[in-house]
Amino acid sequence: MPSDRVELPLGYVCDVKQGRYLGPGDMSEIKTEQTPIPVIGANGVLGYTGHVSYREPVTLVTCRGQLRNAATHNRPSVD
Repeated sequence: MPSDRVELPLGYVCDVKQGRYLGPGDMSEIKTEQTPIPVIGANGVLGYTGHVSYREPVTLVTCRGQLRNAATHNRPSVD
């Protein structure tokens, strides 16, 4: 790490929150006019919903799954 940077716990620089659970019965397996919003999980898109949880950009930090890299989604999403 460069000498002019400081290492801090993640909670010092942002709000860390656990998203709400959205069960399989609460989303569609396919994108439709009624369910256009992707439900993002640790392994990518899990399904689609019609309910927006975040209208501004959010950063997803996963605790499990196989992505192992950062991804940016510039669209409304469900938590």
